Amino acid sequence: MQHSINLSEINFGRDDATLEANGLLAKVFLKTSVYNRVKNGGKLLVTGRKGSGKSAICFYLIDALKAEGREAIRVTTGDLSRTRIQQLRATAIDDKESFESAWRYVFLVKIAIRLIELIDQGEFDEIYSEHENIKQLRGIRDFLSQNDEIDKNIAQKLGSFLNRFSKFGVKVPGGLETTAEARQVESIRDLSAALDKFQNCILRLIRIAKGFKITILVDEVDDIWNSTEESKHLITGLLDAITKVNGNLNPSALVIVFLRSDIWDSLEFFNKDKFRSVDERINWSKEDLKRLITNRGKIAANLADDFDTESVWKLLFEKKVGEQHSFDYIIDRTLKRPREVIQYCNLALSFAQDANRSRITEEDILAAEARYSIWKLDDLINEFSVQYPFLRDTFNVFDGFQSSFTKEQIAPRFEKSKAMLSQKFNELSGLDLDDFLQLLFGIGFLGAKVLGEIFYLHDQLDYKRIVLPYIVDLEAIVIHPAFRLALGLNPPSSQDSRKYNNYGRDHININQIGNINTGNIRIGGDAGGNIIRDDRNES
Repeated sequence: MQHSINLSEINFGRDDATLEANGLLAKVFLKTSVYNRVKNGGKLLVTGRKGSGKSAICFYLIDALKAEGREAIRVTTGDLSRTRIQQLRATAIDDKESFESAWRYVFLVKIAIRLIELIDQGEFDEIYSEHENIKQLRGIRDFLSQNDEIDKNIAQKLGSFLNRFSKFGVKVPGGLETTAEARQVESIRDLSAALDKFQNCILRLIRIAKGFKITILVDEVDDIWNSTEESKHLITGLLDAITKVNGNLNPSALVIVFLRSDIWDSLEFFNKDKFRSVDERINWSKEDLKRLITNRGKIAANLADDFDTESVWKLLFEKKVGEQHSFDYIIDRTLKRPREVIQYCNLALSFAQDANRSRITEEDILAAEARYSIWKLDDLINEFSVQYPFLRDTFNVFDGFQSSFTKEQIAPRFEKSKAMLSQKFNELSGLDLDDFLQLLFGIGFLGAKVLGEIFYLHDQLDYKRIVLPYIVDLEAIVIHPAFRLALGLNPPSSQDSRKYNNYGRDHININQIGNINTGNIRIGGDAGGNIIRDDRNES
């Protein structure tokens, strides 16, 4: 039976899980082995490149855990409070310790509030039986109230709730109201010690509250990533906080963090080895990415479930680009990340829609490539702007060069660029060509041709062990196809270059690609400055 699709009515969805609307993520999410391991609680640190699907796993996991009766809460860096950090600094040994306590504060408050909400709804009757349990509950209430984590009405309601236990012969001493002076004393006392007591109160109650299970999922950590020491300490403090909370409250409470792999790889801290067995690195196979994009197309086109992956692809796309399978052509221009596949397919789809086609053709795929290539070079520069702020300028080394070359061929260009840029970027003065090539291989810009075969970063699970300039039988160094058109390199000789739509540009100047940030990331304040919310500015 012949099927036809109205391309004007479909799309492949958003490439950002935080923006996916109308419950589409739940319909199109692909349950990979990575997802299953995280869901089963065996992995507490989920790392992956930008666009690899970390937030998608986070959002889908929240719904999946709730469906199984486990509480799940998403936490971001926006939940951190500078006021709390300043309080904790008063008694902390250093900034890292204060940041660890600040993150632990966030996790414990989230757990406590949800526990209280469930108790207020009539859950966990077993807590009512002993005076010691009521004492712990009152300790939780007092901590939340004194630190303005619950408003006065909720606190009063909880106070009335506690007083109801008098009918069981349990007397709860003391009232809620405190003077302004008393609250001020409370705010300047050792919050760290109070936090430890607060944690103990939670621990005792959740051991009694049978069936209480909660997972905290920490997402968008890269929002606080920049070149400052404070940023590094915030993230290592987060990881230390996770270790402490999971060590004390598991299995009733569990914290999982989603972190960019390049940030994780760059961190150096004492307990990093403790995360080896609980770190799940997101890597996508070609087959899984094809399933992901065709599943999105199947749902968008309202196709029956019996359509398999290849059938959906043939229905949506022409089979070939030149002599290559059209999916292979697209996947070869990605770093094997879902975001890139979705972006490329949506862009090719828009060309097909503009031409009123019934299927995405070879011409549409080729036409989309120039704009996509500009996006990808821009994205790569921004992704590593903290670690390598010189990328934008040094990419001129390859501007209008050739896609495949030897170390000797690129050396004069590199030395000329280094001489001009060393004053602007101190990092370049100590960087030789071997280091430069290795760096670009490590971020996925370059690949290696060995014994007639080309491989890239995303083809290797442990790319750090591959020393590019010294690979035995290295025939050539190659620029990844995703970035070639943006650098003004010629399209493959087997393709008709007239099919490429470069929007009036025969050559793309890297210095004119968008507004690219090559220094500190500006987040919520001055670059490298305020990266945590200031409670005083909130209404």
